[in-house]
Amino acid sequence: MAKQALKLKENIDGEFYVDSTCIDCYACRKFSPTVFGDASEHAYVMRQPQNAEELLSACQALLSCPTASIGTIHKSDLTPARDSFPIKLAEDVFLNGYNARDSYGADSYLIQSPDGNWLVDSPRFT
Repeated sequence: MAKQALKLKENIDGEFYVDSTCIDCYACRKFSPTVFGDASEHAYVMRQPQNAEELLSACQALLSCPTASIGTIHKSDLTPARDSFPIKLAEDVFLNGYNARDSYGADSYLIQSPDGNWLVDSPRFT
């Protein structure tokens, strides 16, 4: 869980923030590129969500952060973001949305097949 005491100075004031435990894995910027920016060694909140779509994507980023480095000042209802996973990308291909620190935030995908389903981790190259 992100800690306000570790909040990065680059964050714009508002509800969402990134703390100093960020490993700059890119996960938040993938989910919410209009909210999160790159400060070269970590992410930061460059703009607070302005509408329901950006709020959902920022909450998806919060849930997907492999180091739990994204936080909110007040307790947030993450149910809509949690319920949005997995995200359908193509026929029978889904982005799971929860990234692991051990994989440096690599994405995992579910590929459905009549011959059996596959769970695939994809490394992040940025």
